[in-house]
Amino acid sequence: MTSADTQDAERLGTGGFLTGMDRCLEKTWKVNDSCADEEDRTRFYSKRTEVIKIANLNEQHPKWQYKDLNEKHSLKKGISTFGMSPPNTYFEVGKKRKLEMSYPNRTKRNKLNFTGRSTLGIQEFEELENTGCDDLLEDEWVQRQLDKANTEIGDDEKQEINELISFFPEIKENYYLLGKIGEGTFSTVYKAIDLNHYAYNNEQWKPILYSKSTGLKQREARIVAIKKIYVTSSPKRIANEISILKDLSNCDKVVPIITALRKQDQVVIVLPYIKNDDFRSYYLDMNLEDIKYYFKSLFCALAYTHEHGIIHRDVKPSNFLYSVKKRHGVLVDFGLAEREHDQTATRAAYNRPPPNLNPATAARIYRSFDENGNPGIPRKDGRTSIRANRAGTRGFRAPEVLFKVTNQTVAIDIWSAGVILLCLLTKRFPFFQSTDDTEALLEISVLFGKIQMERLASELNRTFLTNVPTVKDKGIRFEALVKAYSQDAWTELDTTSIFDLLKKCLTLNPTRRISAADALLHPFLAS
Repeated sequence: MTSADTQDAERLGTGGFLTGMDRCLEKTWKVNDSCADEEDRTRFYSKRTEVIKIANLNEQHPKWQYKDLNEKHSLKKGISTFGMSPPNTYFEVGKKRKLEMSYPNRTKRNKLNFTGRSTLGIQEFEELENTGCDDLLEDEWVQRQLDKANTEIGDDEKQEINELISFFPEIKENYYLLGKIGEGTFSTVYKAIDLNHYAYNNEQWKPILYSKSTGLKQREARIVAIKKIYVTSSPKRIANEISILKDLSNCDKVVPIITALRKQDQVVIVLPYIKNDDFRSYYLDMNLEDIKYYFKSLFCALAYTHEHGIIHRDVKPSNFLYSVKKRHGVLVDFGLAEREHDQTATRAAYNRPPPNLNPATAARIYRSFDENGNPGIPRKDGRTSIRANRAGTRGFRAPEVLFKVTNQTVAIDIWSAGVILLCLLTKRFPFFQSTDDTEALLEISVLFGKIQMERLASELNRTFLTNVPTVKDKGIRFEALVKAYSQDAWTELDTTSIFDLLKKCLTLNPTRRISAADALLHPFLAS
């Protein structure tokens, strides 16, 4: 075969579907001279009438394994299951095929997938050596990610990234930062490529990286999220977050920790990067089946977290990274999380309940106007103020948090999940929009009514008084509320079970609120 013929074959690629590998194998693919006639070669190239032959694989390369991944078209000869490919395995020409090649007893890094159409005549596979083709493909992929990031991020963001890597040399040595993907009160999160992903044992976070639900590819697993925690966060809070993340590293619905770095007062946490959809892009279009999958995933994450005695404290859509296509979500951001057993000891000094007041005394203390109708003025109150953890996002905090109950439980996460469900049913996000605790209690009071709020306050050893005219004695039924906001959304569907779940999640008293484990057994989710 002439030199021109060889170049022609190399240009078209061996079998067409291996063109990506041809560039990396440094001309180790060779073509048999079975199409020496130029006219015959042209006919084979254009009409695609012949078959591709991979000859004597188990004689020449006994360690390589081949698998036909195309489920629609079977092989003319050969095997359909994973295993050693016999000699003379044939593929049908002109049909789109996918071939997987992997080397046993090596890392997944050496698994390569190629898709395309077979175009040549009879071809023979002769030599395949370890030429580092996977390294070259990885380098090309990394470069594409960097080129894409450089075109998408602005100058201010680039400067911010440069400042971070100049202060943190370890980041520059181990990661390529691709841009900023999130910013909050206590931290900023960056997207990056882990340059040394293959140098370490990744078994610990394998459940979330390679589960069927997340479905991450090997290259996607190299992308990580780097969380830079602000120096205003206390060392105790940072240590607590790292400890909790490590304890929750064996569930595919809770984000695990990969590693953490510290320099002076700067701390960064490295986490897997989870692809997800923005809640605002899909919450208006979710039907009952979509809601069911969403909350199955969310309550699985909460059940696992609560089983370990951990309160997340900040459950909200942006902290539950959900993929609509895969119907799978991952619970993230444990910066405010705490362990249930830690609360009593740390707050015992402030665990003094307010005195029981009769209505007349309470009215005098909390009155807004004096006898002459003048606005009330602050008066000296000798009672000890109550301190309790009020951390969380406004609009998603449970009533016991707003009432400053000191011994809070995992039930506060269930309330937050109930608020998300209310947002999905009413097609209104956010549903509660208060700016402080007092307004937040009033919003809940409008929904549940003054009578229920006073009963709850009494059960929590608190006092609830209001003269706001929009707070009626009786509250609003959830069915009527949803109908008012989305009149035509749920009319043709049986919504009895979902409203029952909503009521059990938004039960005012935390001791009677449904648990995450019981929610998974609820008829709406179990059906």
